[in-house]
Amino acid sequence: MMEIHCKDCGSNKFARKEEMYICTNCGREYSAFEVIELTDDVISDQKTFESKKGSITEKTKDFHPKKPLSYYESALKRNPNDFNAQLNIIYLNAEKAKVTEIIPYIRKMINISPKVLKSIKDSQMDEDKEMEAIWEIGGVFQITAVTFKNSGDANRSKMTNDAYAQRVNKEWYLRILELTKLFFTFGDDLESIFEGKYEELAINSYKTGIWYYLDIIKLADDQDVHIKKIRHYEEKIRLVEPDFESKLDVKVSKNKESFLGRLLSRR
Repeated sequence: MMEIHCKDCGSNKFARKEEMYICTNCGREYSAFEVIELTDDVISDQKTFESKKGSITEKTKDFHPKKPLSYYESALKRNPNDFNAQLNIIYLNAEKAKVTEIIPYIRKMINISPKVLKSIKDSQMDEDKEMEAIWEIGGVFQITAVTFKNSGDANRSKMTNDAYAQRVNKEWYLRILELTKLFFTFGDDLESIFEGKYEELAINSYKTGIWYYLDIIKLADDQDVHIKKIRHYEEKIRLVEPDFESKLDVKVSKNKESFLGRLLSRR
């Protein structure tokens, strides 16, 4: 793997803490998938699924092989119930969309999630194939999050007034909120449709949703509502991992308000 650099400060020094990578210079946190995004050259390696630990190990930039939109459109014509094709069509269209169109595309993914998982269960494939299919669907969601979490407005560098800055950053806040729903929904659907069979994958999805939620909790107007939801999913995680440590209190009790928080707090 080639050397990677922090987007905020340019440092190449990172420390790993649990599932996160932290820039030791400025403290910015990165998920494993964001680290992959920072890497210019990733050596392709075999992907493995560790069901007992509930983790997905992924060491290839071909985690989600990107085929042309026409490929998935043809697949959908051949089989109108190919929900994997539908998901990829949504993702590839969103990738070309304007920033303000991204949120509706993420909502389409949220709405189609239970249909995708139901189609996998109804296909009666063997367990290995079933797990691989679920893994691929989760991969589409992860790549969606990596792609659209911080994708910016083309004019973002030209923020000359508070009104424009507030509009752009409000859209960013709402986008992150939808991404949290994407992962919470996927975990809930996995639990209900497969009756707890893949609880490790569900837990991983909850953890990802919480991680994105913590990015915006300080910016929420109705903070108590959002805190209650995070606590709800933390408790679901603790049913499987009793020692799971919440990072919510640390995030909420920060004294130094972020730049985005100051922008959004202005009326």
